[in-house]
Amino acid sequence: MYTMFTLIITLLLGTFAALIPAAWLAHRVHPLAGIIGWIAVFLMISGPTVIRWLRWRKLPTLADYKSQNPDANTKRGIQCIHCGGKRIRNWGVWNAQDTKRTHICETCNSALYRSYGKR
Repeated sequence: MYTMFTLIITLLLGTFAALIPAAWLAHRVHPLAGIIGWIAVFLMISGPTVIRWLRWRKLPTLADYKSQNPDANTKRGIQCIHCGGKRIRNWGVWNAQDTKRTHICETCNSALYRSYGKR
């Protein structure tokens, strides 16, 4: 009872430091509670990373973006298909030095396409 209460309070408060001991204690009381606790620990650690990578992967590449949106390719470069903006930011997925890049319209903040390679 005490360990399940600890696990519930930990999840509600969002304190990651107490989640690992709560998962360990829950496992000692009931194996299923421990498995659920360790799954929660794993998702808290890896969840944001996986979600960010999946969002990047879902974006089209530049070649796909040009073929799906022929009006986006202009004489001066690429433009946003949502607002027509011509200023596009080049952001790293993880940090500024990352080779996985997301290209975002500066006018409407829409993610347009992805690239991989030199920044």
